[in-house]
Amino acid sequence: MRSNSRWAMNRRNLALMACLVASAAVTTTSGLAQEPPPTANFDANPRSGWVPLTVRFTDQSTGNISSWDWNFDDGSTHSSEQNPSHTYNIPGDRTVSLTVSGPGGSSSKNLLIHPFSTQWWFRADFTANPTSGTAPLSVQFTNQSSGLFSGGDWNFGDGLGHSAELNPLHTFPRNLT
Repeated sequence: MRSNSRWAMNRRNLALMACLVASAAVTTTSGLAQEPPPTANFDANPRSGWVPLTVRFTDQSTGNISSWDWNFDDGSTHSSEQNPSHTYNIPGDRTVSLTVSGPGGSSSKNLLIHPFSTQWWFRADFTANPTSGTAPLSVQFTNQSSGLFSGGDWNFGDGLGHSAELNPLHTFPRNLT
């Protein structure tokens, strides 16, 4: 008996084709449709702080994941843990990258971390001369702030405006209580 029939079935990304040819010989081929790559996603806590700064990374990726590759952008060894912690000892912005891989491929996500040190900050300080007197009183303010800063805003507390000068002279037209 000679027969020549073909059939196909799609179920859950499985394609099965069979061909039945004379004398009951059967040939089958099967293959899985391409699985989509996982989607990389993560959070970090904290995202900024004083060095040494220990950051806890939490994987929030989705899809079929078989491996994690964390690059902390500070010259250290990568991590393959799902939820690693990492300590930054040197200040400076770091772009952390997570690459997740699975049967369907891989994807990556970046997140900026801000480890900083006291030398990047400043301490506001000033002197005033004179410190008392009768209105109208002109007072010379001298900025004695330390650290890195690019400017400031002087508020004299009398409702008459502000100054962005480094060492402003301000006249108080009336006595303040």
